[in-house]
Amino acid sequence: QRCVDDGHHSLAVKCFAKARRMLSAVGHVASFEGIRTESALIMRNLNKQLTARLQDEAHLDAEMLGDTIYLLLKLQGNEESLLKEYLSRRRRDIHERMAAFVSSVPKAAEAG
Repeated sequence: QRCVDDGHHSLAVKCFAKARRMLSAVGHVASFEGIRTESALIMRNLNKQLTARLQDEAHLDAEMLGDTIYLLLKLQGNEESLLKEYLSRRRRDIHERMAAFVSSVPKAAEAG
């Protein structure tokens, strides 16, 4: 929970994956059930936060977008829709950058 609260989402997901493997190795021992339940709840809440970030912020920078998509994939997100979202946003960003570049370059044909 502390990792999530401190904004270290990648570390939180990494620790959760490790804990999940360890917990599955001990089976369904009752003393570990609380840990399993609490960690799953924390990750569900993180998933909601990341999904909200993706929906609320139309123009995430490339790094934040990539990190968000990656973490959602690690949290068992829908791979097809997440990858489509990522590619769509990156394509739109590239087109916007190209349009800005083209409009800022003096037109050689008009100058000549």
